[in-house]
Amino acid sequence: MKTKKLAFAALSVAAITTCLCLSACANTADNGDDAQTHTHTYAAEWSFDDTYHWHAATCGHDVVSDRAEHTYQGGVCTVCGAEQPIVLTEDTDFDALVSDRVTEEEWKNAFAEKVFDNVTLHYVNEGHGYDAYYKIEHTENEKLTGFDFQETFMYTQTTGSERWIYDSTITGEENKFGKFDVNAMPEDMREEYIDVYDNWMTSYTMLCPDLGEFFGMFDYDDELGAYVYKGVNDPNYDGNLKTNSIMENWDTNYCYLAVKIIDGKLAVVQETTTSNPTGSTYFYDYGNTQVTLPEAELVDVSQIM
Repeated sequence: MKTKKLAFAALSVAAITTCLCLSACANTADNGDDAQTHTHTYAAEWSFDDTYHWHAATCGHDVVSDRAEHTYQGGVCTVCGAEQPIVLTEDTDFDALVSDRVTEEEWKNAFAEKVFDNVTLHYVNEGHGYDAYYKIEHTENEKLTGFDFQETFMYTQTTGSERWIYDSTITGEENKFGKFDVNAMPEDMREEYIDVYDNWMTSYTMLCPDLGEFFGMFDYDDELGAYVYKGVNDPNYDGNLKTNSIMENWDTNYCYLAVKIIDGKLAVVQETTTSNPTGSTYFYDYGNTQVTLPEAELVDVSQIM
């Protein structure tokens, strides 16, 4: 029994010493002798990021105390009061989102092409019955895209200088994909294809206008919780906001646009042109989008020209 008590006492001393080390440290003199023991001090208020909260040191040392993950309830951390970040997913209620107010630089960053290396876009145009999904997955060595438009599926695979197209329509058989090598096309056709079709397919602007340079033409609408542009719904009016498409002669005349940006990320772009009813593009799964290439048979390029 005495041995057990001694062992327990030793463990207790070790535990107490460990706890003390979390709040105290020894400053060492130049000669190697301990000069004094310093006790860390911490701020009363919480510091936090999207995942953790903590008390930061006020004594000049790079240490923290009470670091722990947030415990959210009703969208607010019950410990530090941090608001729960909005994660954009397919199930997000995009109509209920309220856009952040942003600077012009933040606006441009939200539309920057580099932001869309890994994201899903869902375009809906009820007036025309359009419903399209577009996925981008860009790794260090490869870029994959997937496109689903009215049950017509197409994928692109770009690895270094290799460019492959996977198409659900070129085999003539239902649910059977064919694939072809873009580089196997005749030179003139290949250049035209890459400049127009392939670049269009591998750019987020395929389903959404690039509005990065037009911040000054938008006003924040408190009622809608969005940045709004209002033009004139007249195809002959030349003063509306226009964007240039990568497709020749596809310049678009917008008479209405609404944009929502959440935590620096583009969430919604709603658009009405002078020739088309309102369509909306929803952005989600930033950093989590995956594109799975289908099984496909190799198709001779001559069969599709």
